[in-house]
Amino acid sequence: MNEDTRIFSLSRLEAITDGIFAIIITIIILTITVPNGNDIHSSKDLSNALLETIPLVVNYAISFFLISTFWLAHIQELKMLKATNRTHIIYNFLYIFFVSLVPFTTSLIGDYSDYIIAECIFHVNILLIYIASIIHWYYAVHVADLKLESISEKIVKREEAIQKIKLIFPLVGFSLAFVIPGYSTLTYAFLHMGITLVKKKYNK
Repeated sequence: MNEDTRIFSLSRLEAITDGIFAIIITIIILTITVPNGNDIHSSKDLSNALLETIPLVVNYAISFFLISTFWLAHIQELKMLKATNRTHIIYNFLYIFFVSLVPFTTSLIGDYSDYIIAECIFHVNILLIYIASIIHWYYAVHVADLKLESISEKIVKREEAIQKIKLIFPLVGFSLAFVIPGYSTLTYAFLHMGITLVKKKYNK
C-alpha cells in the first residue's frame, strides 16, 4: 500500500498536536520580561518600568488569543475527520511549524516596536499559519477524502468561508503597520466578530 494512502488513527496526531500547542502557549509568556532590578530604586521607578511593559502585555494577550484560536480551529477540523495519512500528517506539522514561530515574532514586535518590519513579520507569520490551515483542510477534505460521512457540504463550505475571512486580518494588519505602526496587531481584536458573522450566515 502506498504510504500516502495508508490510513492512520487520529488519536496520536491529536495527542502530539495538543502537546506542542501546550508548549507554545507556555513559551509565549516569556515574551514579557520583568523590569531590570538594577534600574529600580523606588516604587515610582517600578511603576514607570511596569508601564513600559504594557505594550508587551498587549502583544502577549493578542498572541495568546491567536494561538488559542489556532488550537481550537485545529481540533474542530480534526474532529470532522475519520482518519489521517502520511501526507496529511506532514501538512499538519507544516501548520504547527508556523504556529511555533509566534513566540519569536511576538518577541520581535515587543523588542523592536519602533520598526515597521517587526510588525510586518508578525503579520506574515499569521498569514502563513492561515494558508497552512487551508492547505491542511483542502487536502483532507477534497483530495484524500478523510472527512466523516456525517459532515455535510454546508459545514464544509462554512469552514472554508471562515478560513478565507481569516486571511483578511493579517493582510489588513500588514497594511496598517505602515499607517499606524505599533497598533496594527489590534486588527485581530475583530477576528472573533468576523468568524461569528460567517457562522450566522451559514446557520440560517
